[in-house]
Amino acid sequence: MAVLATVFDLFIVFAACLGAGFFIANIMSRFICNLPDSRPKVVVELGLHGLSGVLCVIILLRAIFNEGQTFVQFEGWPKLSYLWFLFLGFALATFMVFTVMGLVRIVRGPFLDPHTKSMVHPISFKPMTQPPLPRVNQLFDLELVEIEIAIPNLDPGLTGLTVGNLTDFHLGKVCTQDYVRHAIDRLMERQPELLAITGDFVNYPRHLDSCFDLLKGISAPLGVYVVRGNHDFWVGAEDIDRRIRQLGMTLLHDRAVEVERNGAPTLVAGIESPWNMAGVPLDFIPPDADKLKIVLSHTPDEFPRLARQNPHLVLSGHTHGGQICIPFFGSVVVPSNYGRKYERGFFREGESLLYVSRGIGCHPPIRTLCKPEVTLFRFVPGDPITPHENPQKIL
Repeated sequence: MAVLATVFDLFIVFAACLGAGFFIANIMSRFICNLPDSRPKVVVELGLHGLSGVLCVIILLRAIFNEGQTFVQFEGWPKLSYLWFLFLGFALATFMVFTVMGLVRIVRGPFLDPHTKSMVHPISFKPMTQPPLPRVNQLFDLELVEIEIAIPNLDPGLTGLTVGNLTDFHLGKVCTQDYVRHAIDRLMERQPELLAITGDFVNYPRHLDSCFDLLKGISAPLGVYVVRGNHDFWVGAEDIDRRIRQLGMTLLHDRAVEVERNGAPTLVAGIESPWNMAGVPLDFIPPDADKLKIVLSHTPDEFPRLARQNPHLVLSGHTHGGQICIPFFGSVVVPSNYGRKYERGFFREGESLLYVSRGIGCHPPIRTLCKPEVTLFRFVPGDPITPHENPQKIL
């Protein structure tokens, strides 16, 4: 019994520490990560990380000095004891919620849309200097993901259309120019007919020249289309707009354009909400289904609104696929108002598919159990979509 009691006490300490960390990480995901980069934001983030560490230390110290027990009163401090018990209960409840979510994710497995087929090619980059925590950091374990999407009633002129997607360069000190060039080159070797870039070029203005030097000469037969992300608005949206236009690329500033392939039209639209204008009307994306519709949106949070316009494919990034994941529990921080719902991969609403790319770079420069990617889509004719084929990956 003594052994079982000791094991139980250790479990409570472990669960309380993780639960406290998960709760603070969830606060960062939903309320802090989408704020503009600034010194106050950095202070808040560091403060929350520090608070998470301090709470774990307090839990450990309470266990050490009370023979492994954590639910122990503070002698002479009844109100503090009450707050302590309340905190422990909340931390353990949070741990249990994340445990249940982890179990459900494992049982369900990833959402596999019957109208898509994927193939992954490793295209790792060999850096001159090692990234932080090189033994676990997958920052440069790049993958090329090729995806075939079957579209009901696809115009024959669009059969075999290829669309490349690049997102979240975050070019800087660690995600260097050489690394981002490697990622772009590996995708462009596949010769996509249309290229979609979905934002977050750099973290700081001083890297803009290096980033856009990389993009010189990048082209595609049907054009290169761009939307800006949160970091682009923070470092200078007008400057990035000017640089995009100088390169002959098309900035889809809450608007749509039409391109043709073999006489068949494709609507390519882009939305920069919420950083440009939150809740911007979507009347520039007609809801009719007489042509293929592809929408670029840096954040997947816009997908519920976009799905009402019936696009065939929405391309997003922003989440970095969860970026820092731990075994069983998955991602810790996902910068989304929906938490981990739109973490990575495919999601469907009706006839609309969302694909959330893990992106090329990240900030801060560390990835665990979450490799970066560049993506190539190929469109082929498909069968009609039936209602039972619309499962949602919720957790």
